[in-house]
Amino acid sequence: MGGVSSGALTPQAIAAKWRGKRETGGSLFAAGAAAWLVHSILMILGLVLIFSISLTDFEAATQTVFAGLATVIAATVAVLLATFLLGAGLLVYQGGTPGLTMHEWWSGVTRQVSPSTRTKAKAGTGLVIAYGVLGILVIAIYVWMATSAQNLDFQGILNGIQMILVLWIVASILLVAGSALVASFLNSLRVETASHQSIGGIGFLAYSILSAIGVLLFAGSLLTIFMNPLSAQIGLVIPIMIGAVIGLLVVPILGIVVFGLMIAHGLRLRKWVTGSQPVPGAYPSPAPVPGPYPAPQIVPPSTAAGVGHPVSAPMSVPFGAPANPLPPPPPGGAAFSNPPAPAPPPAPAPAVGQESWVMRLEAQIEGLQRSVNEQQDRIVELESQLADTKSLLVRASIPPPKDDSELETPGPPEDF
Repeated sequence: MGGVSSGALTPQAIAAKWRGKRETGGSLFAAGAAAWLVHSILMILGLVLIFSISLTDFEAATQTVFAGLATVIAATVAVLLATFLLGAGLLVYQGGTPGLTMHEWWSGVTRQVSPSTRTKAKAGTGLVIAYGVLGILVIAIYVWMATSAQNLDFQGILNGIQMILVLWIVASILLVAGSALVASFLNSLRVETASHQSIGGIGFLAYSILSAIGVLLFAGSLLTIFMNPLSAQIGLVIPIMIGAVIGLLVVPILGIVVFGLMIAHGLRLRKWVTGSQPVPGAYPSPAPVPGPYPAPQIVPPSTAAGVGHPVSAPMSVPFGAPANPLPPPPPGGAAFSNPPAPAPPPAPAPAVGQESWVMRLEAQIEGLQRSVNEQQDRIVELESQLADTKSLLVRASIPPPKDDSELETPGPPEDF
């Protein structure tokens, strides 16, 4: 009686547990993005301090250099903390995604976040944390080299630098792969939950790719020089400078924008809501299109009509029809005969709300066809009038025939 086992949890308790994981994971995700934002700001601040060294005052220059180095060290600690917070947030959050369900009313299927989407979050977490672990190894190697520099020869120092550069390059590649999985997880989460909230990891992926380009240009060129110092090419100085500008200036500026947005994304993840789908009857049925004639109704049979033969009597008549549809009585001398059988009534019109769009389209097509026919009749009438006018003009242009007197040939002149 001391407690309730995990297998006996109620659905409400399980849903609350999943919601708690999502809230905790979203908070850790936002905290990791905030730490990465601090890293970007400190990198720019350290760069400004290093380049503001006073060349006239040696003591002030020394203080500025130490302040810049301290800022860079703090930025490195911040990025290592950010990787673990971000990875932990993704790992915890994916454990609460089974509580994000969406019910499709048109198919009656309840959908959840797929296992493949959760696997993307786990793999991305591992790669992002691996980036932080490699960063710790780089710092450890650097500290070891600094403390035992007196006992190391030139080759030992060279090997240590090469190891740092290789780990730096590998860590950058792992960060690109991890950010791609994180972006894919966030996009799949938004699609599978049909959420209308804005979230994504494309900015994180662009940041990691640009950072990897800077590292490859800077560290890759230095690694080539340190592997063979005697045959190093002077042209490698240019990619080293480009990589330094990208890594120390461009990447931190982009990081301020990207991780500022990711903080908002982490806060949205805490209160993530699945998309709402319309329920049956949410939209009104389309109004029926009135036909050319009112719908007849079937009335119950009467004794005058005969037994077992219902009478189809229209309750209203078309526009312009006489009020009494029965034929007039026969004349007095004519023999009495039964009236002709009435024509079968038209099919009853569909009930309100059951008329499909096909019938509405047919009604519109019929109306257009009538308009076209009227226009064609009008064109034929105008053509006949034009032909008559032309024939009248031709007749008026022909001169009338001359008389016989006018056609006689004049004789010779008379002698006087």
